[in-house]
Amino acid sequence: MITAINNEMNDKLKKLQKEYWWEKLQKLIFPPVCGICGKLDENYLCGKCNLDLQRQSEFQINSYVTETGFKRKHFDEHIYFFQYQGLIRDQIIKYKFNDEAYKYKAILNFILKNFILKDSKIFKTINDYDVIIPVPVSKKRENRSHMEVKQYEG
Repeated sequence: MITAINNEMNDKLKKLQKEYWWEKLQKLIFPPVCGICGKLDENYLCGKCNLDLQRQSEFQINSYVTETGFKRKHFDEHIYFFQYQGLIRDQIIKYKFNDEAYKYKAILNFILKNFILKDSKIFKTINDYDVIIPVPVSKKRENRSHMEVKQYEG
């Protein structure tokens, strides 16, 4: 029995060592950098860029159901953390069109740290949503985004 426990512990230790060295190798090849300015940063978002995002962030919940139950849109409500302008707009465009997929870590870490993990009401609200789709849309492209959502719904 002791031998089985020792073997299991050795296997877990070997797995942890492999994961540790794999993570170190990944960081050597792809160092963690701020997704906005490119400076080395373990959290993928440096202090300066974090402050810039804080200045622009704005958590809002907009409801589209009237007191009588009439829906003004095809959904009940939506939330957002930023207006699609300035720094966040530039980063989303780079993420979508310049093959800078690593930027998601910076924005996600910012939203998690500054909103979701900080405020249990926001966490509960987001947890109650059926689906979250990050689709910034102008009025001009609104019809196209409805088609994207319908395709997503299947």
